[in-house]
Amino acid sequence: MNLCPGKSVGAIIKNEKSEYLCLYRLKHPTGLAFIAGHIDSTDKTPKDALIREVMEESGLKVVRCELVLNKVFPNPCARPPGYDGHEWFVYNVSKYEGKPKLMEPTKHRFVEFLSASVIAYYISKGEVDPAWFTYIIPELSLDITLK
Repeated sequence: MNLCPGKSVGAIIKNEKSEYLCLYRLKHPTGLAFIAGHIDSTDKTPKDALIREVMEESGLKVVRCELVLNKVFPNPCARPPGYDGHEWFVYNVSKYEGKPKLMEPTKHRFVEFLSASVIAYYISKGEVDPAWFTYIIPELSLDITLK
């Protein structure tokens, strides 16, 4: 596997209604996803990158989070082309401040909390980011498609 040197971070954020914070990506890989991004050279740690990405993509301030997964997955990268895998650092965000808002309208159609049944609808249409719905969510045994 030709790993992207830009390791990835991702956020699992649930609200009090047990809905998951999702966004709809307009650029590769298109479709429903959770907040994620590459670790930048300005980030001292993967956790710093996660906090930055959550703010950039949703406007939420991460107050408390915990690393729940660190693993390599065979998912292609668009930046730069040719890489077919990423090392992922996935965090469960257990406390946050603010309300999600669409921060990057050229990159995302929406950023909002969705119920498991709405997520299942996107899965049924095949409109999902495979990194999340083929690898990460099953690895964490998140049963979001059956509720």
